[in-house]
Amino acid sequence: EPTPLACLQNFQKAKRLQNETHVQFASRLATGWEQYCTLRDVKDLETLKELIVSDKLYQSLDQETSTHVNLKQERGWFRPLMLGKECDLFFTSKNRSFSEVHSDSQKYSSNEHKSREETRQYIPPHSRRDGPKFKSKDKETKKLDCYICGENHMARNCNKKYSKPDTKRKEAVVAKINSDFLKPDVNIHPLTRVTVSVGGKELDCILDSGTQVFVINSDLLNNSESFDYGKIMLTSAFGENVVARLIKSTITLPNKTSLNHPLECIIAVTDKLNVDALIPLSLYESLCSLNKEKVMHLVADKSECLDNRSHEETNENDSALSETMNDSDDSNFYSDATKLKQEQKECLSLETVRDHLTQSKGNFILIEGLIYHKDKILGEPVAQLVLPRSRVENVMKLAHESVFGGHMGVRKTKERIRYNFYWPNMSNDIADFVRTCMGCQLRRKDKISDRAPITPVARPELPFETVNIDLIGPIEPPSGRGHKYVLCLMDQMTRWPEAIPLRSLSAKATCDALLQIFSRTGIPNVIASDRGTNFTSSLTEEFVKRIGSSPRFSCPGYPASNGLVERWNGVLKNMLHHIIREDPRNWDHQIPFLLFAYREVPNTTTGVSPFRLMYGREARGPLAILKSSWAGEVHLPTNVTPSAVDYLQEMKIKMEKAAEKASLVAADKQKSYSEYFNKRSSVRAFNIGEQVVLLIPDSSNKLYARWTGPGEIVEHHPPHSYKVRLADGTVRHVHVNKIRKYHPRSLAVGVIFEEDHDFGEINPTPNTSDVYSRELCEKINLNHLSDEQRNNLCGLLLRHNELFTGKMKVAKVGAHRIRLKPDAERKKPFVYRIPEALKDKVDEQIDELLALDLIEESDAEIAYPIVCVNKKDGSIRLCVDYRALNAVTVSDDFPMKEAVDLIQSIGKANVITTLDLLKGYWAIPMDLECKALTSFKTHRQQYQFKVMSFGLKNASATFQRVINRALSQYRNFSRAYIDDIAVYSENWEEHMIHLETILCKLRELNFAVNLKKCSFARPHVKYLGHVIGSGRHQPDPDKTNTIENLPQPKTKKELRSVLGLCNYYREYIPSYSELVYPLTELTKKKVPDSIPWTKEHDLTFDRLKRALVEAPSLYTPKPDQPFIVRSDASQIGVAACLSQRAGEKCCPIAYASQKLTRCQQSWSTIEREAFAIVWCLKKFEVWVYGSEIEFYTDHNPLPFLTKGAPQSARLQRWAFALQRYNITIKHCPGAKMPHADALSRLV
Repeated sequence: EPTPLACLQNFQKAKRLQNETHVQFASRLATGWEQYCTLRDVKDLETLKELIVSDKLYQSLDQETSTHVNLKQERGWFRPLMLGKECDLFFTSKNRSFSEVHSDSQKYSSNEHKSREETRQYIPPHSRRDGPKFKSKDKETKKLDCYICGENHMARNCNKKYSKPDTKRKEAVVAKINSDFLKPDVNIHPLTRVTVSVGGKELDCILDSGTQVFVINSDLLNNSESFDYGKIMLTSAFGENVVARLIKSTITLPNKTSLNHPLECIIAVTDKLNVDALIPLSLYESLCSLNKEKVMHLVADKSECLDNRSHEETNENDSALSETMNDSDDSNFYSDATKLKQEQKECLSLETVRDHLTQSKGNFILIEGLIYHKDKILGEPVAQLVLPRSRVENVMKLAHESVFGGHMGVRKTKERIRYNFYWPNMSNDIADFVRTCMGCQLRRKDKISDRAPITPVARPELPFETVNIDLIGPIEPPSGRGHKYVLCLMDQMTRWPEAIPLRSLSAKATCDALLQIFSRTGIPNVIASDRGTNFTSSLTEEFVKRIGSSPRFSCPGYPASNGLVERWNGVLKNMLHHIIREDPRNWDHQIPFLLFAYREVPNTTTGVSPFRLMYGREARGPLAILKSSWAGEVHLPTNVTPSAVDYLQEMKIKMEKAAEKASLVAADKQKSYSEYFNKRSSVRAFNIGEQVVLLIPDSSNKLYARWTGPGEIVEHHPPHSYKVRLADGTVRHVHVNKIRKYHPRSLAVGVIFEEDHDFGEINPTPNTSDVYSRELCEKINLNHLSDEQRNNLCGLLLRHNELFTGKMKVAKVGAHRIRLKPDAERKKPFVYRIPEALKDKVDEQIDELLALDLIEESDAEIAYPIVCVNKKDGSIRLCVDYRALNAVTVSDDFPMKEAVDLIQSIGKANVITTLDLLKGYWAIPMDLECKALTSFKTHRQQYQFKVMSFGLKNASATFQRVINRALSQYRNFSRAYIDDIAVYSENWEEHMIHLETILCKLRELNFAVNLKKCSFARPHVKYLGHVIGSGRHQPDPDKTNTIENLPQPKTKKELRSVLGLCNYYREYIPSYSELVYPLTELTKKKVPDSIPWTKEHDLTFDRLKRALVEAPSLYTPKPDQPFIVRSDASQIGVAACLSQRAGEKCCPIAYASQKLTRCQQSWSTIEREAFAIVWCLKKFEVWVYGSEIEFYTDHNPLPFLTKGAPQSARLQRWAFALQRYNITIKHCPGAKMPHADALSRLV
């Protein structure tokens, strides 16, 4: 199929053939044109018009420009405006002037009769020889025009070459009219003058539509401000030729009130101009359109200028331009371009660019209102579109993270962006973007710099004081005796190896093999191993404990931490390889000979053989025997051998020399090893809370695998390992060499949502816009009180109305101090970007905090970022990200109140009031020396807190200490959990006294109370997620309703969160362990992170939620009355129920249940029943200790446990444990204990 341009060329060159009628010729032309339109996908008249215009524009291009267009448009075709824009960009990038007009007389060949494919088609040499030959007579004779005189000869042969030019100014360029010779009826049109700035100098220019180039009087231009661009011949309206010098410069409008965009153009300079300058109308219109100046009055008055164009031609051109601009296909392009122009003008990061553009600096140019930057890449000029900050991230994502980006490195990503775009500081932005790319960080190769320095292992003073053990296998094929594994041991002092073949990896087999070795070598003090299950099992731990050795486990996933035995593993495997190749079924019999071979060779580290260090002499092996045999050595008679004392003395001296030599050589070798290893290593430390990547592949597929993470450091195990919590909630123990710092995307916007738990605990600054009414009683609900009680309470509150004004106050208490870890280094955290739309709201809250005198300006060296918390009601609150500060803060282990104790203490009262302190943390002053540590940074300024800020690590401990100290005298009727204070009494009269006492104390300390969150003189109140009062407590209905609406969890992390929430209320559910058993099984390691949810789990989840909603209310214990405990044990668990009698009614206080371990399940029935008693007493000890206890069990022999002497040692110990309780054990059939019996069997 011919190409579209081949069809067009055939159409244009078509001629009527011999004997062809005109009708046939017309039909052939129509067919050819139709085929061309089909290939160009022309389906309507508008597209056909554009195609004709585009073809005509392409034919007018020079060869260089047409080649560039071919490369851009490939097999398609550009619409006229797009083709013109592409040509303009090419001209600009090549620094070519638009004054160049392509003609056949120039050096560029015409494209009028060449297809676009032909301009870039390669012609082989043999085809070139076969090409058409042209005779010299067919060539056109080029006309020569002398630029000096204009005659038909070259300038070097001109006779006027050295003649002195006429310096007299000739009035030839502009027609000057003398009105003295005019008749009265002649209409004289005034000249239109405009002011244009050239090189910073304003010129009075005449607007002339007949001028094709900008002409300036040379007397007005400083030559030092420009450079020559060539020469040009100017022809006046009367035919006179003038030679002018061409320069390249920028012109601008003189308007100082708007943004002036300069326009680069070619200017002709001559001294024969009798005015300042002549500017073409088209050039001035372009300049005005760039600066958005109105030029309609100039266009309307074109007839007043010396215009050589007809009105008809002007109207046709304007109409064609209007139709082209309104084309629907290019509307989106121009609409987006208009938006980009506006963004370039408004972007603050481009302020320097706009200044340079105005001053013609920095290679910035303006093309059709858009700012471009000129640069060269590989020697080729390019025009880079200048991007505002709002579009930078999208470009970087497309160039790096998209499918077309391929996650290339910094250099390649930067180079591909530079071909098209530019923005200030783009190199650093691209480097940071690539460095913080999560996908790249999880695929980046591990480097030598990722490892921490090593220190030489200290050699023990005695043999077999410290040993390293490990296992290799499975070995294929197994030996004839079924051995598939080998237990390897290495002594740290002598480097003495041991290897015992094993049939299995069980803990019993491991212990037997170790016992076999230790029976020859002695029991070591320390046994170092990895964390294999056979080394960490209960049996192995018990074995090591009983022989008196201390286990030392290496870091998981890092074999180098047990490198001594790992090196021996490699040597032994290499030896076994050769044995297995020769005798695969008897390799276990050959191991002793392999051990002898290793023991008699000097060790590289010690320089002495393990045999010599062990026995004080060299081993007599096969080589020594062979030498003696060949040399004919004769042994001394037995009667001349040295005495035993002399032999021992000599042996002692030899062993001391060997040990001394080994110590010296080992020290030097270890030092050289460590120095070589540490050449490119660096000390690496991470802070608690820091994000890291684990250099552990998450898949065995090398193409699919990437590193694990990111995770968070939660604990440090000195000296070189950490515990890291991953996204799925699992915690892994990892060596520091397997950890790399994770760089979060610093370009992330500092906005999170209130329900976003992945960010961690959110502590936003509270809203301070609460408004309180003067009438306090109208703000609270007192309908549950009588009129008299209501009046008494209102009078009490009015006497203390200063507490309820809603104004922030700083309490008269001790200041909060921040103690930093001595060896911790504070690092500057990442500062999040705040969206433009939220900056005003951030400023409002900062002004509010300044007005409340809670913050002040700061100049601290380190400042922490702020985050906007999107509340559920749509409002925005500030939150300071103090995670980096908390990581280096010393913890304050002040004891917090137990929620259960508070509920039991407060719930027994009949009248309860709860008070909520207003912004309690802000009431605590900040220590003067610690203010700078709370410094935070916004988009406009840096501030620090004058009071204790929310989000600090020890803020809750400080507040609890302050409030406990304040209420220490009133513990009999008031308790507090952080800022929630409860005042409780037995009757109304006592409560009024107690409440006034607490309010007086709060007013004395200058605290403020949040009236909206208070509850006054109620028999039941909501406190810590429970409804308590009048001797009873139950779950808060609002909380249980939330649990009832919980969605089905899909991952282990979500399931653990749900179980944690439900576990808070487990004391209300008799069969809680049985209910959640199928769900807890899904949290085990063997279950994948995306949990396999079945119908059984669905039913269990529904039953759990229903049980919480229908949970019964429990009673608060009364210490002065006896307790009743019922327990039972089944094959799988134990359970108990604690209660007290109220008359004839038995009131439940708490339920408890627990599963038995596998070992406990193997106990006898009496042992399980006895364990149930001991366990439940320990569970309820906080309430029952010191009180009379009636204990009921359904196992008849148990009542004799405290009376007789048990035969079992375990029962004897438990019998002694029960002596500390005032307990009476009674037998009760299981049918009369439904709670405990059902609990134990359903655990």
